Amino acid sequence: AAVSPDVSSPVLESFQLDVNTGILTLRYNETVNASSLVHSYFTLYSNATTQVVQLTGGSVLDPNQNTIRVNLTRADLNAVKLIRDLGTATANTLLRQNATAVRDMPPEENAAVAQTLAAATIVNDTTPPYLEFFNLDLNVGVLSLHFSEVVDALTLNTSGILVQGDALTFQPVVRLHDANTSSGNDEVIEVQIHRDELNALKRHTHLATSDLDTFLSLDAVAIRDMAGVPVTALPNGQALAVSVYTNDSTRPALRSYTLDMDVGRLALSFAETVNVASIDYVSIMLQSGRNVSASDSDSLYQLTGGVLVSTADATELIFDITPGDLNAIKAKRIADSVSTTYLSFDDTTLVDMNNRAVLDIASTDARRVAMLRYTPDTTSPRLVHYNLSMNTGELYLSFSETVDTLIYPFNVSSLVLQSGPTPSTAGFQSHRLRSSVGTSATAHLSTAVTVTIGERDLNEIKRLVSLATAQQSTYLSMDERAVADTKGNLVVPFNATQARPANGYAADATDPELRSFRLSMDGAWLELSMSETVDIGTLDALEITLQSDSNATAATASYTLTSGVVTYSTLPGPVFNVSLSDPDMNELRRLVGSGLVVDANSTFISLSAKLLSDYDNNAVAEVSVGEGVMVNEFFVDETRPTLVSFQLDLTLEILVLSF
Repeated sequence: AAVSPDVSSPVLESFQLDVNTGILTLRYNETVNASSLVHSYFTLYSNATTQVVQLTGGSVLDPNQNTIRVNLTRADLNAVKLIRDLGTATANTLLRQNATAVRDMPPEENAAVAQTLAAATIVNDTTPPYLEFFNLDLNVGVLSLHFSEVVDALTLNTSGILVQGDALTFQPVVRLHDANTSSGNDEVIEVQIHRDELNALKRHTHLATSDLDTFLSLDAVAIRDMAGVPVTALPNGQALAVSVYTNDSTRPALRSYTLDMDVGRLALSFAETVNVASIDYVSIMLQSGRNVSASDSDSLYQLTGGVLVSTADATELIFDITPGDLNAIKAKRIADSVSTTYLSFDDTTLVDMNNRAVLDIASTDARRVAMLRYTPDTTSPRLVHYNLSMNTGELYLSFSETVDTLIYPFNVSSLVLQSGPTPSTAGFQSHRLRSSVGTSATAHLSTAVTVTIGERDLNEIKRLVSLATAQQSTYLSMDERAVADTKGNLVVPFNATQARPANGYAADATDPELRSFRLSMDGAWLELSMSETVDIGTLDALEITLQSDSNATAATASYTLTSGVVTYSTLPGPVFNVSLSDPDMNELRRLVGSGLVVDANSTFISLSAKLLSDYDNNAVAEVSVGEGVMVNEFFVDETRPTLVSFQLDLTLEILVLSF
């Protein structure tokens, strides 16, 4: 009995959000392909607020089955926690699944449809936040606390914060009773130390004078996370050493930075006014991790330039990253999320208004961008220009930004070559490229993609005599499935009515070559297989010689055709048949007795460059009589001769038989 294929889309039946562990559990009505899950097609939101959390990534914890668990990224989990009316109850937690967010199992791979569901279960956050590291800047009196998750800034109780001179100490210590913060809810809380407490720190000769005697302990009352869970205490004896220490000086220090990967803009915020004109872009590095060696070129990128947004001296320096730098950063997958965005720079980066050098941030202790100060790339890449070489069979595509053909393989079937800008162009012809016939694209991270056109596609293009014969007859249309950038933004499409003209074109300058031939002594035909589509109208069969050996000088016999008519079984292409005339066939049959065309071992061909040419007037490559090509298939004459007529001359006593 016939088996009907699965044509049903997988349906999301329910979901559970565990805010405590950061695991999103998706339950479908059938087994789904875990590797097909597209994180960015899932959005968590609440009807009580306009804020939403579109997932940016995460790891799939389960194999292919109907229940899939996704371990949310730290950035996504923090984004959920930041929205007070999201992820706290089933009534305020909804999930929107876009179409094609996941697919069921091969071979059908049916795509999921768009759905919106309320949470079946919510597991609230009960995990205490903890302090990962802290920075102390005595110059501006700022204590920067970096937590393991977003915390509620309004719950800050600075009396639970103590600065001490060692991990275990009894004096000196300073408890920050009167400090405050203007930070919003975030992973990073900046505490402005009160003037009196700041002076107290400066008075002690063995406290907070360097990174060797600057430690921090915390009481559990110091702060709570967004779920109201108190921070993990750091008691005396387990105090945390400072990560970045700034002594009491007037040297400028970076307070924070904002990176917008969508427009390519970096904003550096300092504790004091800096001399904007002193900026040295090549001293700034973006890197994918906190601790990166300066020699690790795969994880770190040094800028080569920039363009200031404002030349006015200020505490914030904003500049646009050059397109070349931005594309290089994307190609290294640096700064493609909050967790892979770290900044480091040398002390030569800039100076303040008193010409004092900025405090450097080492690549081995880089500063991660704050979650709310990072904007991902949401702009679709555009095709900037393209060149077509009919000689090499390569299509060179250049895009406005780095595209990722490793994670998002280039879809060559999204490309259509056409002879005019619209289908209404006179004599319009077009051809869609096909990966199934060998057309492929380079797989890498770059602004450029090279498409190698397969031989069958290339021959089909050459067969269409109005298509891609010159730059003026070369246009390209592309749909959005062709390629995506490093964030999965699909390319801007342009259809057949918006086709783009080629920016460069190279004509076919390669001579067609004979690849093989077949001879039928029974059917009286000769089939030639060429390396590319040829113009049969230029055929001169008199340039074909059959010989009994590859070297005509050693051949016992040879014969040059006196005529030949081309016949087709398909449209013009690289393979064609020559129907042999009766005189040529009779002579070939006569020469069988001399050792010619007896079998495959006695059948070779040579031809001159005058035989024919391709549609770009490139003459066929000569096959000399000294290097004849052996027949690929040989069909012997199996037809019995038939008496056609006879003549009898009684006077001369002669009988003439015609066969």
